Amino acid sequence: MRPEIWAYGLRNPWRMAFDAETGRLWVGDVGQHAVEEVNVVRRGANYGWSAFEGDSCFKSGCAAVAEEATRPVATYTHEEGCSVTGGLVYRGTEVPTLAGDSLFADLCSGVVWARDAESGRISQVAAPGGPLVSFGLDARGKAYVLRFGAPILRLIGR
Repeated sequence: MRPEIWAYGLRNPWRMAFDAETGRLWVGDVGQHAVEEVNVVRRGANYGWSAFEGDSCFKSGCAAVAEEATRPVATYTHEEGCSVTGGLVYRGTEVPTLAGDSLFADLCSGVVWARDAESGRISQVAAPGGPLVSFGLDARGKAYVLRFGAPILRLIGR
């Protein structure tokens, strides 16, 4: 692989962020027809597009790519949304139950999910409505969700 190419096989990355603690790069990758995905990007990795959509075979020839393709760390289908919005790894203190979890959302459904740092389990953490287009952090580590044409929302604990 050429040195200027860090990774390949992503279809349509939409929002990415570095985890301030680990340095890992998390990216939301918009699917084609049926599956949205979240990846942790590593140098030299092949994320499988166009043979795979998420963790599913997208077209013939996926068996040849299967061994070398790096699988996503989270996926969801178009039954749950239509377009992933990559998020961030939460390192704030305002919502202790999310500490270390990666957050991502869906543009259409308006749902925010968290991928548990320990188990990898995905759970819904908010459903403010869409379209959810980005995330942000302030200097104190508070997390925000941005929507088109609507107020910015801050994630808070219960």
